[in-house]
Amino acid sequence: MSKIKLDAMFNKDLFEWSQSISKIGTWFLDIAENKVYWSEETYRIHELSSDIEVDVDEALTFYHIDDRDMINQAVADGMENAKPWDVIARIITAEHNIKSVRAAGRPVYDENRKLIRLEGIFQELDVSKSVAEDANFVAKQSHFIEKLTNDVIIIAKTDSKGKITFVNDKFCEISKYSRAELIGQDHRILNSGYHGKEFFTNMWKTIRSKKTWRNQIKNIAKDGSYYWVDTTIRPVLGDEGEILEFVSFRLEITKQKELESSEIKMAKLAAVGETTAQIIHDVMNPLAIIQGNAEKIEKHIERDEIDREAILKGSNRIQNSVDRVKELFGGLRKGLLKDNSLVEISFNKLILDIYADLEEIAEAANVELRSDELGDFKLVGDHQKLRQAFTNLVKNGIDAGRDRPNAWVDVRLLSIGAFKVVQVTDSGNGIPEAYHEKIFESLFTTKKEKGGTGLGLGLVKKIIKAHNGIIRVNPDCPNTQMEVMFTT
Repeated sequence: MSKIKLDAMFNKDLFEWSQSISKIGTWFLDIAENKVYWSEETYRIHELSSDIEVDVDEALTFYHIDDRDMINQAVADGMENAKPWDVIARIITAEHNIKSVRAAGRPVYDENRKLIRLEGIFQELDVSKSVAEDANFVAKQSHFIEKLTNDVIIIAKTDSKGKITFVNDKFCEISKYSRAELIGQDHRILNSGYHGKEFFTNMWKTIRSKKTWRNQIKNIAKDGSYYWVDTTIRPVLGDEGEILEFVSFRLEITKQKELESSEIKMAKLAAVGETTAQIIHDVMNPLAIIQGNAEKIEKHIERDEIDREAILKGSNRIQNSVDRVKELFGGLRKGLLKDNSLVEISFNKLILDIYADLEEIAEAANVELRSDELGDFKLVGDHQKLRQAFTNLVKNGIDAGRDRPNAWVDVRLLSIGAFKVVQVTDSGNGIPEAYHEKIFESLFTTKKEKGGTGLGLGLVKKIIKAHNGIIRVNPDCPNTQMEVMFTT
């Protein structure tokens, strides 16, 4: 036999012998497999054959019924706070013998702080300890449980009609009522008015059908302050199945609810910020047209070149842009007022109106707006929002072709079976496949150096989706093509 094998066998035998002498067994729970592993000594302490596999539930059933809550609480605290636990408890062995054991354990995490297992030891305590020590043990455990319930758990009992018959100290502390003020009352004394009648009707229906009910309740204390409790109510049944009383266990979750409320408010503020940015993004297009035409008219006046036709054309473009801004803010107002009226829209007219809006920008960028094969179809929708969406798509095409030779943007309207399809194509060479999904995410942009905000396509996707449509980059087009498909 090699020295390595000899050392391994010696170390294994020595380890098992040392466990037997010290009456300490080891165990661990593999989280991924949800499987418990016991050492030989742990099996011996439980008086169970090591040929028998034990799962988590079976391992817990060995604990004395009066000690199981304590063990569960110790393990839960250890996992929540990433710290070891060490408690004294009683087990009932496979041979029905009662033993006192030291049950210690700890959570183990990987490098990413993910819990991978629980591990620990069992130590069989000296069975010859005195009755006084036993009494001290019981007293300590009773004190532990009493302290736990009074410091953490809010407990109450009521009769079968809902009249309060018992409350613990924690109940009095959080409700600000004395025990004398609560006994004989029902829980309506704590009703904050937050929950509707149906909420409590459902509660009573559940517990009167001899089932456990659990939910979160907002209560009002004697001083007028509000607090939240995670509540579990269980019926207590008599020998013949009749309801004797109801027992409720509550945990205060006020801080948790306040945090949730704060997070919701932050999310709403973020949404408002994004919406504001989107509005600014869309208003910039008509403002650019207004500015460009105003500058042209100013130059005519400065040079004494009164070209009435050119000035009138510029004036009309300014007025159209002003109307466009009014339409944008009118749509915003409708949204705030929940006035979501829909109209039948000719997409041919919609695209031509957008071309008219962007004509000045396209000319300045040397980009041709093509409509020779435009086509047409009609769809019921929100005119302002759809105009906003497709203005973004056409404007993106213009920006992509700015000052490039022979640049163009082409829109085609197709009816394909049950689909209405809008293809917005520009003369670019396409978008890298890696960006096909990302470009529709809010604040993602490939044009930061050109002042891109990443707001346009994110908003377009939301508008299209709201109209039962989808938008994608067409991977089969040799140019850059946005394809929008509506179902009818």
